[in-house]
Amino acid sequence: MLIEICSGAWTQYRNGVVYSVQHEDFESAIMFMHGMVAMLPPADRPQLAPIPVAKDLQQDLVNKTAKWRWCVDANFAIEDAISKWIYKNLDKAQI
Repeated sequence: MLIEICSGAWTQYRNGVVYSVQHEDFESAIMFMHGMVAMLPPADRPQLAPIPVAKDLQQDLVNKTAKWRWCVDANFAIEDAISKWIYKNLDKAQI
């Protein structure tokens, strides 16, 4: 039951990530990803790299590549953690 409840919210977060990345709004994608992580129990949350931060507006304009790379790496870690959490809970339910 818990997995079904969480899967709906994760789907909404995933949709937000996809939409944000398609529009190159990496700050929003990062927020959606942090929401996905927050839904996991603390022990199952992945450790994400620090978010790339620009020192000034000029650097922020060229920082999209770093944010894109962060999103790609974080997305893999988040999806991996979610999958492991789901399988762990499915195994517990079968006992």
